Amino acid sequence: MCRSHLVGSMVEGNLIRHITESTSPLARECFYWGPTHAILGWTMSDERAWDVSPMVDGASTEEVKQMIDKAVADAQSFVNLSKAKVAAADIDTLQEILVEYEEHKVRTHDLTTYCSLRYGACTKDSENAKLNNWGQKAEGEVEAAFVALDIKLGQRVLDEQRIVDAPELANYRHFLEQLQREAPYRLLEAVESVISLKDTYGIKMMSQLQESWVSAKTFDVEVRGEKKTLTLPALSALRMDPEREVREMASKTLYESYAEDELLHGFALRSICADHIALVQKRNMPSPMEQSLIDQDVDRETVDALLSTIEDTSNKYRDFLGLKARYMGQDRLPGYDVIAPWKEELAWEFDWPSARAHVIGAFSTFDDELGRVIKDMFESQRIDSALR
Repeated sequence: MCRSHLVGSMVEGNLIRHITESTSPLARECFYWGPTHAILGWTMSDERAWDVSPMVDGASTEEVKQMIDKAVADAQSFVNLSKAKVAAADIDTLQEILVEYEEHKVRTHDLTTYCSLRYGACTKDSENAKLNNWGQKAEGEVEAAFVALDIKLGQRVLDEQRIVDAPELANYRHFLEQLQREAPYRLLEAVESVISLKDTYGIKMMSQLQESWVSAKTFDVEVRGEKKTLTLPALSALRMDPEREVREMASKTLYESYAEDELLHGFALRSICADHIALVQKRNMPSPMEQSLIDQDVDRETVDALLSTIEDTSNKYRDFLGLKARYMGQDRLPGYDVIAPWKEELAWEFDWPSARAHVIGAFSTFDDELGRVIKDMFESQRIDSALR
């Protein structure tokens, strides 16, 4: 993988939490993080259960805390030593800095991601809560430290295009271009560090509160005469049920829940938007979109083209909805039928072993090596397959 990705794609694409099905509401919220780990008296050894212990080599909670503290201290020490070198560094020295930059970023991201996955899968577990707090604190401290180095690097590449174009730094070109793009809007180092900490304990916490609230909700419903208690994802999945009555029930229950929690959702959304606008103005950006364009690594022209395409072809989508309504015997397609299947009969249905073999076979047909990678993902318990 190209080093210029630095963090995110190297970590988040590899680790997905797994929340298992259980008759116990608490156990249903928890996930499996070891080969035979018992959760509150409930043990799971199914290959479909996700195992995140390799992220920390099977370390205990206290050992993970020590690993986090060391990773943060090492990262801060690296930044303090490196930021003074950037202004006069030659290409070789910059390459050394970028290599070590990536190593520290990936290591801390591995640890904080492990913490967030543990907590996200079982928010009622006290150890998971401790890990999540440690991870959030570490994330804020590391980001606050690295912003100083980002400012130095950004100013250097803004002034010297040759650095971005240097063949020796080809693997980092994309990352340097991002720093170059953001450099004109950077504030003073001390201000940027405070903003990083503010984001960790402020807007990110607000977002997590909203997500945690939604993920913890359950719904008592009746499906084809059977009373069930469903999580939000399980309820949402029923919006594609072959039976119209089930789809209608699921859709109404889901959106009524959002309406009941409108204060929480509205407050979270307004807070996030207000924070975004305030920072855009503070950075003197040309539009409220600019920060999002930088964060999402896209230009304004691309977004405008996408929006124009949607607007120019919206009549085609309306035609499609009208066609589907007629096919389903409706004058006007109800909202709960928009994503409904066209037929009540299932096109196909797989049990787990068949689905596993089908997926591995599909990738293997395309490329033998890729097929082996996918097979290893199944065998190493890196597939999130259960309905949450």
